[in-house]
Amino acid sequence: MTCVTEASGLNVHGHVSNQSDGSVLMDVDASTADGKELVRRIQIARAGYIDDTHVESRDSLNRKAGFKIKS
Repeated sequence: MTCVTEASGLNVHGHVSNQSDGSVLMDVDASTADGKELVRRIQIARAGYIDDTHVESRDSLNRKAGFKIKS
């Protein structure tokens, strides 16, 4: 829920899901600035719980459905 909460007010689209190994995967469509801001917000909100962050840039899928939890 933290990722969705921190995405509030940003122009981000995509989803977040918990992985079987305990990691969290976010698939985000956003401008570079909004993507970086989302990561920054999550790192602050979950300080002490994040061991590593890996960001991979790709071409946009131009999604416009908001940002939600994927089960």
